[in-house]
Amino acid sequence: MGDKSTLIDARRKNWFWDYNDIFGSELTPNAKLVRLYLAKCADNNTRQAWPSLSNIAENCGISRTTAKKVINELVEAGWLIKKTRKEDGVYTSNLYYLPDPDEIAKNKSKANGQKRGRADNDLPCNEMAGVGQNPTHGRVNTDPGVGRETTRNNTHIVTIPNEQDYIKDRVTIDSLRSSIVTRG
Repeated sequence: MGDKSTLIDARRKNWFWDYNDIFGSELTPNAKLVRLYLAKCADNNTRQAWPSLSNIAENCGISRTTAKKVINELVEAGWLIKKTRKEDGVYTSNLYYLPDPDEIAKNKSKANGQKRGRADNDLPCNEMAGVGQNPTHGRVNTDPGVGRETTRNNTHIVTIPNEQDYIKDRVTIDSLRSSIVTRG
């Protein structure tokens, strides 16, 4: 028991992490790539990164214009918080903060509430007569003009009710073919 062991950190030093939720998000592939690149650049404790647009574009294999669009997509989706920085009146690289999925969900809830500005049941259409007053409860509405058939395309799809009917039809077709061949 007098033997002392030393704990050595054998983990690789050249790695980064981000949340798995990024892969289940509705972001474009370029947005996911840029988010992962920013995670690579970010400080693991503060989750802040500050690479230039040129570095983002070059390292992700996209143009600067695409990098700008993708960053805006990430900001709008809540996956990135961007702070523009200036030093002595001159723009420097932006500061990017990578929020975790819980923060993203909270920010989306707040943003949706601010965009609406009122509760859903306060919307003006709820006060209009005749709007939403006659629910169909899953039934087809038979009122004239509602659900009317439109012009069809030239595609004709035939459904075969069951396999036995198909076999009977096939036997009939085959027997007709053989009778045509024998007559000819």
